[in-house]
Amino acid sequence: MKHASKGQGKHKKIGGSVSGALAKKLIPKSKYKIKAPYSMKPKGVCLHNTANNASAANEISYMRGNNRQVSYHVAVDDKEAIQAIPFNRNAWHAGDGGSGLGNRSYIGVEICYSKNGGKRFRAAEVRAAAVVAGLLAKFGGDLRTHRSFSGKDCPHRTSMKRFRALVKKARAGVLTTGSKSKSKKGKKKGKKASAKKGTRRADLKYVVKRGDTLGAIAHRYHTSVSRLARYNHISNPNFIRVGQVIRVPGKGKVKHHSKSKKKAKKSQGKKIKSFKARKYVVRRGDTLGAIAHRYRTSVSRLARYNHISNPNFIRVGQVIRIPGGGGKRHSKGKARSKKHSHATGKGSRAAKRAVQWALNRLGSHRYNNLCQAFVNDAVNYGLGRGTRRMPSAKAAEARWGKHRNRSGIPKGAAIYFKSFTKMGRRYGHVGLSDGRGNVIHAALGVRKQSLSSSRLNRWCRFSSWGWQGGIRL
Repeated sequence: MKHASKGQGKHKKIGGSVSGALAKKLIPKSKYKIKAPYSMKPKGVCLHNTANNASAANEISYMRGNNRQVSYHVAVDDKEAIQAIPFNRNAWHAGDGGSGLGNRSYIGVEICYSKNGGKRFRAAEVRAAAVVAGLLAKFGGDLRTHRSFSGKDCPHRTSMKRFRALVKKARAGVLTTGSKSKSKKGKKKGKKASAKKGTRRADLKYVVKRGDTLGAIAHRYHTSVSRLARYNHISNPNFIRVGQVIRVPGKGKVKHHSKSKKKAKKSQGKKIKSFKARKYVVRRGDTLGAIAHRYRTSVSRLARYNHISNPNFIRVGQVIRIPGGGGKRHSKGKARSKKHSHATGKGSRAAKRAVQWALNRLGSHRYNNLCQAFVNDAVNYGLGRGTRRMPSAKAAEARWGKHRNRSGIPKGAAIYFKSFTKMGRRYGHVGLSDGRGNVIHAALGVRKQSLSSSRLNRWCRFSSWGWQGGIRL
């Protein structure tokens, strides 16, 4: 089959009034290096949908005019089919890599007007079937989809069962502009069903927030990065800005006819009420783990729900949304007295848990020079909640300041060292007692040292102790 542009010969027609002819608007040879670098012997056709409402001429013009690798051989709309890359050269359309079968051996055919569908899209499908039938007749091979090579949801609108029926008609020479694979009975049933249901999904609009990525948005709405980028005309998927509106195809509210509007509103209202998120404002000393424990959820779920890329870093004043309101919140412990087993005593459970948590982190560099945060996290883990903020070494010294004996320091007690001034700045230090005359503290890594260690006393002097298991002694 010869593929000629206007004025270069006759178009070969397949199946009556539907033409499978191709107009040529080939990319310049200077762009072969980017868009079609390898020679190719076609093994079949790979079918795509463009996911927008541009014509074939506009699609080809855009592809020829940019310097991106994305390329394909043919674009088809309701009026014409245009070839942009010779069939003896490869194109980057299948998403299966530089040596993938789809990219290196299959002819890429794009069907236009697939965003909203309708008459133009159905006519484009019929014309594309004629083109595909001609290509398969000339080169042989099979018909495959973009989805079969890379898993991408493409073609997103074309039913392959219907399209293969159209190709079969084209090869038999009975394809016309009015060809449809559905029977009259099927048509009537479809009309009745659509009249009863009368529903369709609109696009969902998502406003980009700080910390969002296109990958995270795609994952959240069960779609792909490439589809979102293409649908929103984003040339660089790695760059989106705060406040930008991203349209997610077919993920919005279901639009109903007037009869079912009231029912839909009621059901939506109930759902929103039952899944309303609770908001928590981060305070000094909080960690995402402590917040997750408090509301009976997981760190990964909180991080994903709040688009937090680094779960180890949250800031004071940040609003954390608890999905579904969270489980029943742990008690704040207002009714607990100092006589309670969690509060005081050498064998208190809170103190044991805090010390065990601290010992498990020996050698960790996460808390380098963050002695206060280390003790806060240990105590909060021991208490099973993320609300206790231990006083700083400077504050503790200012509050009671008296020197206390090193001997007999109970397990889980906070040990404060005397603050000192160096180069005009005042420093303090705090650690956690293991109940055996040692202090577990965060300096250059988490370490355990004896309180009588000369190395420890060389740079900080013991001051006092208090607050066992989060309760002041």
